[in-house]
Amino acid sequence: MKQSCSIQSCRKGKGQALVELALALSVVGLVVLLALPNFHQRLTERARAHEQAQLLIEQAPMRADRNLAAQDFESISALYEYPEWEKPNLDAQHNDDYSFAKLISPVWSVLELQGNFSLPTGNLYQLRAYWPGDNDQEQNWFNYVRLDNDWSPRRIAHLNQRPRSLTLTSYLNDLGVDYLQQWVSILPFAREFAPHMLVLGHVDNQPVPTPALCKPAECGHD
Repeated sequence: MKQSCSIQSCRKGKGQALVELALALSVVGLVVLLALPNFHQRLTERARAHEQAQLLIEQAPMRADRNLAAQDFESISALYEYPEWEKPNLDAQHNDDYSFAKLISPVWSVLELQGNFSLPTGNLYQLRAYWPGDNDQEQNWFNYVRLDNDWSPRRIAHLNQRPRSLTLTSYLNDLGVDYLQQWVSILPFAREFAPHMLVLGHVDNQPVPTPALCKPAECGHD
């Protein structure tokens, strides 16, 4: 059988449901309003921590290359004038603990014997932010990992030294062959063997020879 209610009882039921819904929404809204400032502060601190961590791990290779002291949240906050905030602990390090470095380690150990050819593999930079917990239990917050250093020349001298160290003839100069060339070039038919004409292991980092470069007036430039 279908149940039916009178008009007055149905109206009372609907009115009570609306009142209960309004009370529930009021309680939920009050809780949200009270929690919103704390939630906003947590999000702001997290965004600030990630922003500073990106600066730290981006500058870490440059500072390590120039033997500068590593930075932390305290120093970078003061440097860039960040507002005061509760900072987590920081663990930053760099090493060669990755698969490719372990794979090429036997070959690289041979290349490192050459003083002018250094391709370091300790270029994995890791940054970990954590909070201290109870009973010496650390609570990880976030981690950043960066594999840096593509072995590009850091100095102008590397443009010549690195490829030259890979040519076998460059080591003949270390044995004094250039002095032998001076004596051989005395002969009329062997002038091309002079050290300034036949440079063993010669590497030129200029793709266009200097005499071939035109001056602005000759090239039609003002």
